[in-house]
Amino acid sequence: MKHSELSESMRWQAWRMAQLHVLQALKAGPADWLHLKGLGLAQQVYPNPFERKSGDVDILVDRRELPNWIQWLERNGFENQSPSTRPLTMNQVLFVHRATGVPLDLHWRIAYPHLPAPEFPELWRTRTEIEINGTPVNVLNAGWGGFHLVVHSHQHLFEPRILRDLQHWITHFDNEQEILELAAAMGWSRVANTCFEIIRLIDGRPSLGGQLPTSSSLERALAEVILEEWESGQVFQDLSTQSGIYQILSVLLLDHNPLRRTLRYSLVGSHRVGTTIDRLRVALGRDPWEV
Repeated sequence: MKHSELSESMRWQAWRMAQLHVLQALKAGPADWLHLKGLGLAQQVYPNPFERKSGDVDILVDRRELPNWIQWLERNGFENQSPSTRPLTMNQVLFVHRATGVPLDLHWRIAYPHLPAPEFPELWRTRTEIEINGTPVNVLNAGWGGFHLVVHSHQHLFEPRILRDLQHWITHFDNEQEILELAAAMGWSRVANTCFEIIRLIDGRPSLGGQLPTSSSLERALAEVILEEWESGQVFQDLSTQSGIYQILSVLLLDHNPLRRTLRYSLVGSHRVGTTIDRLRVALGRDPWEV
């Protein structure tokens, strides 16, 4: 191993141990919590857990316990980086562990508040316990964990690294159908199908179309547009464009979005948004709003 590679490996080992220290510290917290993604996901589904690096620690708590958690963290070595909790528009508060510098995202939902998602009691009731370096940690079960990766992909514009997580997840648990059924029940069918269509395009496998009743040409067309964005190396580079594209994804893909009509008519003024809609219109042979 080259010196530079060895140094990078040692830095990652040290950062990983710092995250484990934070996870252990959280065991003294005021209420139940679930570890999301990060070291737990790497431990569960990656052949080599060290292959999947993580920059922070994410945990999910019951929204009713949020004030207790914020107070406890502030008194136990964590610095609050968020000016307010914004429980009606956001789903997390950022803290930093003073001793290690590890960021901690304190979530009270796995999706934004206006989007459909299971609440903490259901996720806690169906939880799974794993061990990370001998430390027991509660995580989402195979079905809800996969569903959360679908939600996370949508929130982060189908980033390749998140879809890679999902690909490893379904390879390990062989539960693509379970995830699709959960997504259908929660109103996320189109998002889940788009995720799996992109993965199929990357793998060179046939489309979902015709195999599942919830799949349609929209998901395949959007998957192709997203893949083109990746290959161009210009994936939604500025925040205003990201916001516009996220709105498009919210409107086009969520099955039961209460903001659907409002968002549709608010998508004006962005050239990139208009270009994306035009490309979808050509790929589909119709207006993409007609879903």
